[in-house]
Amino acid sequence: MRLNSWEEFIKIADIVTSDYVWRGHQDEKWELKSLFDRDLEGRRIAGNGKNRGSIMKSVMCIFRKRLSESTGNVSKLTEAEIWAIGQHHGLPTPFLDWTMNPYIAAYFAFRKKDLKDQSENRVIIALRRETKRLIRKTKSQTKVLRRDRYIEFPGLTESIDTSLNERMKAQEGLFTKALNGRDIFDNVTTYYNKKYRDSNQEEAILIKIYVPNNQRDECLRYLRTKKGIFDGKLFPDYSGAVEISRDEILVGN
Repeated sequence: MRLNSWEEFIKIADIVTSDYVWRGHQDEKWELKSLFDRDLEGRRIAGNGKNRGSIMKSVMCIFRKRLSESTGNVSKLTEAEIWAIGQHHGLPTPFLDWTMNPYIAAYFAFRKKDLKDQSENRVIIALRRETKRLIRKTKSQTKVLRRDRYIEFPGLTESIDTSLNERMKAQEGLFTKALNGRDIFDNVTTYYNKKYRDSNQEEAILIKIYVPNNQRDECLRYLRTKKGIFDGKLFPDYSGAVEISRDEILVGN
């Protein structure tokens, strides 16, 4: 959906149901890929192993060890929760951040100043929550039927770090996990073409909403005054304050 103004997005956000989760991209060229997979493609991850799975296990092993040395016993944390802590503090993980709130997604699309080669549009993405039930059945070489999910929504428990809970709560956040490293848009397209291409399916699985980049000031003003969404509200911690300050004081951000 290509819009002409911020006001048009408000109308859409008020119509789309809670069946969707949301994410904002500053640039329309960005893919729906995790930092881990982007860094892996750029050969910036020095993990032990030859394939994605083994390198991911290596990164998890390293981080779990360092986390244990720094904070004590992490045995009660699930692997998903350890990834979530890493995601919160900038570790390359297979997770992508999403929110239940379309206006928070819009905030993340528009919060930063223009990039050097900024695209003409910022992008807000809506992903239907039932996508987590999209399952591809394949047969392995041993003829055993496997069930490989295109997209997974990792479950987090109350044992996760409380500071992470504060930020996730403020951002109404949740994660998706890329099980195969592909762009989620490509995954959804593949699934849709296999199952719905020749059907009368009308419910959108994934929506990309393009909003002109020149609507940034109007968007941020609306979010602050009408929705109470601004930097300090969504980053209620020291690391958030530092990140926001860096965006304000460093040239070229």
